[in-house]
Amino acid sequence: MADVTEDVLDEVNFDEDVDRVDEMMEGVEDELGKRPRVFDLLTEASQKPLYPGCTKFTKLTAVLTIFNIKSKFNWSDTSFTMLLEALGEMLSEGNELPKSTYYAKKLMCPFGLEYQKIHACSNDCVLYWNENENFEECPRCGLSHYKRKGAQDA
Repeated sequence: MADVTEDVLDEVNFDEDVDRVDEMMEGVEDELGKRPRVFDLLTEASQKPLYPGCTKFTKLTAVLTIFNIKSKFNWSDTSFTMLLEALGEMLSEGNELPKSTYYAKKLMCPFGLEYQKIHACSNDCVLYWNENENFEECPRCGLSHYKRKGAQDA
């Protein structure tokens, strides 16, 4: 189990992610100049410690870091909300971690970090996107776009 945790943490470079938040904030400043309240909220979240005395994570960097893991491993919104609730209870009183996926997404929305699921052929031949979106089967290998109920993976 420790190896899996180490592998996940190796792939998520916390220091690099924290450094990139400053770059992201610079990138959205011009975009949000017309909406100063949103920019103020993002700036506050990027500077507010995750919990009193925390020096490694801000509210924003914590949300971005764990949301990155959620996306990478395809966690459901329900399971992510449960994780946020559990972590919120584990952290010290007065922590800034959002209590649900809804509030985490609301915080990240100004960055344009919404995601869209795109189906792919099980054999990685094609993405069912743009001109391929309505295909019922893969044009390369002929495998059905949709899994049939009760069908076994090969």
